[in-house]
Amino acid sequence: MQKAAKMIATEFGGIFPVNIQDLEKLPGVGKYTARAIASFAYYQDVPVKDTNVSRVLQRFFDIQDMDVWGKMSEIVPKGESSNFNQGVMELGALVCSAFSPKCGECVLRKSCHFYQSGKVNLPMLRERKVRYKISPDVVRVAAGLVYRDGKILVMKEKNRLNDY
Repeated sequence: MQKAAKMIATEFGGIFPVNIQDLEKLPGVGKYTARAIASFAYYQDVPVKDTNVSRVLQRFFDIQDMDVWGKMSEIVPKGESSNFNQGVMELGALVCSAFSPKCGECVLRKSCHFYQSGKVNLPMLRERKVRYKISPDVVRVAAGLVYRDGKILVMKEKNRLNDY
């Protein structure tokens, strides 16, 4: 972060870069991070792909991971990329999860290849071993923070202990 801060100070005149090419020049900022900043902070119509987005699109369209960036580029709605990208990420995290998808709750199930093909009942294989187990006393909380026009919005998802 220090290298990126120095670069912003020296090469960008102290102004945080806005375009993806400049964002990717910052040390530690790759394709995903640059597009996430562009979409969430600057409302640019760009796709964002993380593990959750990949899973949702692979299941919905029956595509391979290498095709997800292209498919996201096709379907990101103009003027709504921030909401769309965040929505797909949340769908993958909370509904279309890796090992226990809640297809019955999914608003996309009627058009989803994964659901329609009956693959929902097939056991999912782990790509890697779980390194640790979460203690029953641990409570996970999802929260969001939005800062815009000098105002701060903080939202906390209601406790979903049974999902973890």
